[in-house]
Amino acid sequence: SRVDRSAQKREGNGGREAASEVMPAMVAARQRRQYSAANITSMTHDLFRQDAYLRECSAHITAVTEAGIVLDRTVFHPLGGGQAGDSGVLVLADGTAITVADTRKGKDAEGNPTSDIVHVPAPGQEALV
Repeated sequence: SRVDRSAQKREGNGGREAASEVMPAMVAARQRRQYSAANITSMTHDLFRQDAYLRECSAHITAVTEAGIVLDRTVFHPLGGGQAGDSGVLVLADGTAITVADTRKGKDAEGNPTSDIVHVPAPGQEALV
């Protein structure tokens, strides 16, 4: 699958300033929390952290849930820190285009954040997956 996010202006250094301010708190929270292998099912590699202007990449679907589509890697930035989640298009291997209306951080059954990034299809797009 190919991932293509819509062009969105990010403030500061391509969004990197905001990420560097938030990162220490996120890392500290992760270090305090205990994880078992059973709690970690997958992880989305967030390519936007290395290049905030990257607009597309190849990816594999790792899960389709009620919340949306989870990929192994993405250029879509999820909702957070007062910034809206990215929108765009997922193009499947057969050429089917799925419009992504929003991007959110994944949550487990208890509502705790996971390392997944969920791509929320636009209304009417769910049946295309």
